[in-house]
Amino acid sequence: MGTAFFAVLFWISLTLRQELAKSRDEVSAYIPGWTAFVGVVIYGQILLGGLVASNYAALACTDFPTCQGQWIPTLEGPVGLHVIHRLGAYTVVLVILANFLVMRNQPDLLRKNSKIMGMAVLLQIGLGISNVLFYTPPLIAVLHLAVAIKLFFLAIKQTHFAKCANGLNFRSPVVIRDALS
Repeated sequence: MGTAFFAVLFWISLTLRQELAKSRDEVSAYIPGWTAFVGVVIYGQILLGGLVASNYAALACTDFPTCQGQWIPTLEGPVGLHVIHRLGAYTVVLVILANFLVMRNQPDLLRKNSKIMGMAVLLQIGLGISNVLFYTPPLIAVLHLAVAIKLFFLAIKQTHFAKCANGLNFRSPVVIRDALS
């Protein structure tokens, strides 16, 4: 819930700053929906990570790429949560790769954002594997969460830009108040 709350605050701050609304770049019609999908996938993976952490499932699999020496372990209990989080991570990597390819012919801000997301997901892979192999040291676990949140906020930023670029400008309360006076 905290992540969703901060996501809403971030969206509002982007709207109030109106930096992105000044852009006159046009994006393809499907881009706002695509960028929202990317954000939902990343948020879902963050929720899975929260389940892994709160159920102490991070240590259920202490080897990589297998889990307890098995390629297809049981999907029950803590091991199941851990494996589902891994499968979610593979999904996020594929979605971020697809996002990079989709954004190739879009405005510069979206292309740049997708490159940053690609680099962040590579870092996230390294941190996730390190968490497994080094038995979840607190510093790596916190960095893993921080990069996940950064990825989510990059997805929010690209969704906001895509909506603003297509004329769905979100007006700040100050602009609305000035228009009414």
